[in-house]
Amino acid sequence: MTRNEFYAMLEEGDIEVVFTKKTDGSTRVMKCSKNMDGEKHPESLRSGSPDTLITVYDIEAKGWRSFYSDNIQSVKPINTRFGLLQE
Repeated sequence: MTRNEFYAMLEEGDIEVVFTKKTDGSTRVMKCSKNMDGEKHPESLRSGSPDTLITVYDIEAKGWRSFYSDNIQSVKPINTRFGLLQE
């Protein structure tokens, strides 16, 4: 999945992504959103970044995180409302 494909899916709503961490090879599951009102966007969203770097808002950690598109294992939509997980 490319960065553009990932962001296009994220435009439809929040998603859960499973990816391999580049630092230690472990698997990470992240519930993420593209935009959180009132949150300062990280510098990597505003300036040039590698074509494979994806920056999202981690709903559970309540902060911006990044990972590489070539490390994605799976992506699926999640049920959220206003950035809060719904049961």
